Order: sequence, then structure tokens, then C-alpha cells
Amino acid sequence: MANLDFLTSEEKEKVQQFMEITNTKCAETAHQLLSDSNWRLDSAIETFFIVSSIDAGEPSASDQSNSENNRNVGFVENIGESHDNIQEISAGYDSDWNASHTIREPLMTFSDQPVPDQLNNFITNFHERYCTSPDTTMPTFYTDTLQNAIDIAFGHENENLCRPLALFLNNEKSRHTENFIKSILCNTLVCEFLREKFVLFPWDTTEELNKERLFQMMIDSRMRAVCDELADFARSVDDFPVLVIMNRKRYSFEIISQFNWRSDVNEAFEGLHEAFDKFKHEQLVEISKEIERKKEREIFDQQRADYDASLQADLEKKKRKVENKVMEEKEKNVKEAKDKVQQEAEEEKVKEKEKEDQKIKILLSKLPMEPEASDPTCVTVQFRFPDGTQGSRRFLQSDSIQTMLDYLTTERYSPEQCRFFNSEFPRKDIMKCYDCHKNFGDVNWPKRETVWIVLN
Repeated sequence: MANLDFLTSEEKEKVQQFMEITNTKCAETAHQLLSDSNWRLDSAIETFFIVSSIDAGEPSASDQSNSENNRNVGFVENIGESHDNIQEISAGYDSDWNASHTIREPLMTFSDQPVPDQLNNFITNFHERYCTSPDTTMPTFYTDTLQNAIDIAFGHENENLCRPLALFLNNEKSRHTENFIKSILCNTLVCEFLREKFVLFPWDTTEELNKERLFQMMIDSRMRAVCDELADFARSVDDFPVLVIMNRKRYSFEIISQFNWRSDVNEAFEGLHEAFDKFKHEQLVEISKEIERKKEREIFDQQRADYDASLQADLEKKKRKVENKVMEEKEKNVKEAKDKVQQEAEEEKVKEKEKEDQKIKILLSKLPMEPEASDPTCVTVQFRFPDGTQGSRRFLQSDSIQTMLDYLTTERYSPEQCRFFNSEFPRKDIMKCYDCHKNFGDVNWPKRETVWIVLN
């Protein structure tokens, strides 16, 4: 008897009743017919007798089924409609199963939704279809993109935290889907082991466009070799569903192991342990190789460093005298150049001072006499110098503003070195806001004003 431990107690009872009524010993056939009949016992039995009569080559499927029904009248007196109304079955159970099973909806319909949204729909449909009974455990599926699943599985800086990637590829058209999911994938021990040791990425390939989208995601994630292998595998619907365990070595991917309906739960559980052990072993081998490569690089780098140091020491020894002589000559030249620059600067400074003194002398000779404070036409300007000192000077209203600037130049605060602001708020730059050739009276200069002097 096939392993039907994944069925509920009620489903197991219906399988047993079917086998007793039809006098068949094939529990798998009973399960498949009941599953395709939505677990309606009368419909499953009726289909069985129709298929049996066709396989036996008898002239009338209806007569054969009626005969069988009469022999089992104690069990099936309430079987449904007349066989004359049943759709003709071409040949064999496989064709009948395929015809009835095509109505099963995919777990994930094709759309342009982002991958996380499609996977959330997959999980919702998966739970409603396969995980409603208390004896099934919902697997922990990864619900982001395939590339992110790869990064989570293999991208840890700490390689001890890396895990194999498990791809669960489903197809609702396969006759083995329900058996594999309920007996293996939803087994509590298998679920827990997958959750702790693997990154489980699901995808439904029932619709051809979804299968093509999966292959494109794999190609985009640099999994071309694995994609080609799965493309060959995916040509047969009944090879689904499949659980593919993968590893990444440096930048290439390989399949460690895979499980489908041919595996029972014990084989799958042991196989997952073996796959994980193989992954860790290959990881340790790769780590050991990397350590060895690192040691070799360190040895090479050390040898190269020793050689370079020895060569450099020889060069230093040979060139030390020449370099010392060059350094002394350079220092001498630098000192001479520095002294020369300093001397030229001092000479330039003396020339500038002489030039400034000459200019001040000329300006002093041209400055008008300071009027008396009692002169009604005079203006008084208070100066605030940059060093914090103050001073004042009286000018006639007929004097130009330039006269004030000339006076400040004689005090060694020339317009080339300073800016001059009045006491208004905001303060005005006198040289920008006034025509310096106009006199104080023309610009309505206040009788008393304060001028602030700021160095450039």
C-alpha cells in the first residue's frame, strides 16, 4: 500500500471504503480518483467502473458499471446520475486524470506584479489548499526576489552563517503535487529543518509565462547553467513538484541534490541532511583553499618585501654620500635664496616706505588748513581707527570728500589699504556711495559725523 500518511483520517477512511467497494488493492489509484472527484466517494467509484469497463474492452461502459453496482448495491445504492450522462473517457486512467486535473487553479497566476506580491499570493493559496488540516505544517517560504534570496543564502561576510538555497518548483498540473506537498514538504521535521538550515524560495510553474519569468530571473542572477538544467527537466509535467538544493562556489552555482515525488519523507529528510552536510563540507573546503591561497599570498608578499627592502638598503648605501652632498647643496641654495628674497623684500619695503613718505609729503603740502571750530561752515569728522584709537579733523563744507581721504592717507590709512564707513544704519561705504570729488556741502554731509576705518 502506498504511503498515504499525509491524508487526514476522514480521507483515509474514504480511501479504505473505495478499496472495499471496488475490490481494488491499489491505494494510490483510490487516492487519485477520490482527489480528482473532490473526495466524493460515489463519483470516484462511478469513474473507476467506467475506466475498468473500457480497459476490459466490453461493449458498454454503462452495462459494466451497472453490473458492478449491482454486486455492490449494499455500498453504493445512492450513486449519482446515470452513466449514460457521463462524458466518454478515451482510454486508461492517465487520460482521465489529466482531463479532470486541468481545472486545478495555479497557486500563482501570471501578472506584472512585483515578485514579493506574487509570492505572497502563492503562500496564501498554498496555505488554503494544503495546510488547513492540523497534521500539516506550513513551510517558511522566502518572499522577496530571487537575487535577494541568493544574497541572504550566500552573501554573509561570516561564511559560517551561509546556507544552501532551496528552490521549490511547483506545477498544479502534476498528478504528484498533493502527495509530495502533504507528505514531504509540509512534514513538520522537514519544515523545521528547511527553516533552520536553508533559504526556501518557492515558485509556481503551472502557467507557462510564470515558468519563463523564473528562468529569466535565474539568468539575471547569473544562474545560466542551473537554468538550462531545469529547463530540460521542466519539459515533463509529472516530474513536478521538485525541491532543488543549490550551492554557490565563488561565482558559479551548482545543484547539490533534488527531491521529487519518487522520494518518500524519510529519504527526503535524510537527503536534506546529506545535502546540508555536503554544503558545509564544500564550504569548509573552499574556506581551506582560501586560507591556503591567503598564506601563499602572504609568503609571496613577505618574500617580495624582503627583496625590496634588501635592494633598497643597497641603493641607500650606495647613494647616501651623493644624497647627503646634494642635500647640503640644496640647503645652501635654499638658504641663499631665502636670504636673497628677504633682502629684496626689505629693500622693497624701504622703497615702498620712501614712496609712501613722498606721497604723504605731497598730500600734506596740498591739504587745506583745518578751520576753527567756531567757523559756521566747518564739519567735524570723528575717526575710529582699526587699532582702536580715535581722532578727529575739521573740514570746510566747501572741501571735497577727497580732501578727507587725502588726510587719512597722510595718517597712513590710504584707500588702497582700507575701506571707510559712515555712521548711518546700515553703514555706507563712503567711496562707493559718494562722489569723492564733490564737497561736503553738495552731499549734505552732517555737521558732525563718525567715520569707521576698516583694513582690507
